[in-house]
Amino acid sequence: LYAQTTEMIQGVEILREGEPLGSFYGLIFDGVVQKNEDVFLLPSTPSYGILQPGDPKFRDVSGGNGEPDNHISGAYDRVVLGSKQPDFTYGFSTTFHYKGFDFYASLQGSQGNKVYNLLRRYLERPTDAYNISATLLNSWTESNPSNTVPRIVSSPLSSELDSRYVEDASYLRLKTVTLGYTIDKFPFVSSGTPMKIRLFATAQNLFTLSGYKGYDPEISGGIDLGTYPMARTFYIGANVSF
Repeated sequence: LYAQTTEMIQGVEILREGEPLGSFYGLIFDGVVQKNEDVFLLPSTPSYGILQPGDPKFRDVSGGNGEPDNHISGAYDRVVLGSKQPDFTYGFSTTFHYKGFDFYASLQGSQGNKVYNLLRRYLERPTDAYNISATLLNSWTESNPSNTVPRIVSSPLSSELDSRYVEDASYLRLKTVTLGYTIDKFPFVSSGTPMKIRLFATAQNLFTLSGYKGYDPEISGGIDLGTYPMARTFYIGANVSF
């Protein structure tokens, strides 16, 4: 920060005194307007007109005087929605040997970090020229009064960055598993010729435990635009030593 400023907004992120680096900044999604709701009692959105059943609702956090004012404004109602920085990262590895067998496994993970799922936002926004997500099959209609997926309509309201798309990306991943077996006795080799063959099989990225809705919670930069996930790989091999 420079001069006497205490915060700086850059796109979907905010740099603010007292907040973690890489903090996401947006509105809090507060459900979907239902048919029996009095829209005139809901926080108004002057830039977008009168709310209609099926429109998204956002939380009135503050106003010009520092108190909720029953108006939704990007200037006063956006809040910090979390940070791409994890609370902590961790890892664990272990090795076992039994007779001729050896086993190795490693796990890694992070806790508390957020990811802005930009791909999901694009695919759930019907105003763009993209494929759309199957999530929109559950969008609000009179016969399907969803409180999580707004109606399909071309509206600036569907373009707001909000808390729906800032997801918890905590994860635990089984990174590597290796099983090997060493053969050191060969009837066709003279006893004076030392020889060993180790056969092994390795698997990487076998599984990941996470509540993140995207392809892979391990996203560089914390913004996911459909980054290709870590590949699950398998290979076998042999080490021969004399």
